[in-house]
Amino acid sequence: MVNLLYVHLLYWRVGMVIELYPNLKMYEIRENKGSMAYNRLAMQLSFAMWKIFELYKNSTFTITLDCIDDVVVFKLSDERPNITTYQIKTKDNNAGNFELKSLTGKGVFKKLYDHIEKIDDDVKEVILVSNLSLKYKKSIITGENITLNSIEDSIKEIIVEDMSQNSTFGTKGFSNKIKFSQIDMSIQNHIDISKNKFNDLLINQEIDISLVTANALFNTLSHILHTRQCHEFSIQDSILTILPRKSFTSDEFEKLIEDARSTRELIQYQDIVNNYKNEKLKLIEESQYKQALATFKDKVATSPNIMANLMNKGIDSAKRRIGEGSETRCQILKELIVEFDDEFSEIYFSEKEIEILLMNCIERAIEEGGIN
Repeated sequence: MVNLLYVHLLYWRVGMVIELYPNLKMYEIRENKGSMAYNRLAMQLSFAMWKIFELYKNSTFTITLDCIDDVVVFKLSDERPNITTYQIKTKDNNAGNFELKSLTGKGVFKKLYDHIEKIDDDVKEVILVSNLSLKYKKSIITGENITLNSIEDSIKEIIVEDMSQNSTFGTKGFSNKIKFSQIDMSIQNHIDISKNKFNDLLINQEIDISLVTANALFNTLSHILHTRQCHEFSIQDSILTILPRKSFTSDEFEKLIEDARSTRELIQYQDIVNNYKNEKLKLIEESQYKQALATFKDKVATSPNIMANLMNKGIDSAKRRIGEGSETRCQILKELIVEFDDEFSEIYFSEKEIEILLMNCIERAIEEGGIN
């Protein structure tokens, strides 16, 4: 009901705008390329995330975005390193199908075949990915892993006509590496699918982190991939210069996960009172610590890499102090506050947030050292 009321209110407000500016009624929309381009890139990014989640713990890999093809996976841990390229074509699900002629008219299959010409020896698969089936007259191509060389001749002829624009097609012929895959992906659902696949990864790999940290990890990965995807380059640039700026590796993802594990929150308000203050706090102090707990979690979510580095240093120092005979949590906390006074310039911390961060470090040191 609330959503319906919101829609009615939105239409009412837009109606007011149209009434105030009557010339808008005559305005003809000239383009929607901006939003279409954004949505296309957003879905490519989601697809890249799916591949990362799928390959994690099974392969050593590098994923490249918007260079060579929309998404490219370099598998480094297979017996023979290989490349899989993905060209992603999407439409609104209401469109029903992708007309094959519209793809050949844009030279899509010729571009796919270019990979066979240029990097054939290293290519394992060249895959056209779409949320819709392909249609030519009354024939339909649908499925998750269709080798295009095996489809019926009447459709294959149209694709061959496009591919044959490549000068090497006559020599190499129709490669079995070129495939079509229809997957569930749309503007409306691709982010939800990404989050579901991420949650499955956390469960299946037993990655024990809090909901706050998991959300931070997902957002950090998305931000990094978006930055790599959007890096602009000149066609005069060397591929060796471009690839590092457009790519993300399995080692980087492993590091993000380890950083996320090291920033899980252990301290609750009652822990502060029982373990560090050992007394009932005044109401103003209680309010300050509770607020600092909330803002500390926000900083963990927005800057997980920086927080992880600080936490790792604090944990190591706390372990050392425990080993050297520091007797109480309060004593270690005072010593850490002095030691790390200059470490908090990267992110602004209040006095209470610093205490909470270092309390977390002490609890982690105790937990990991098996000290009660």
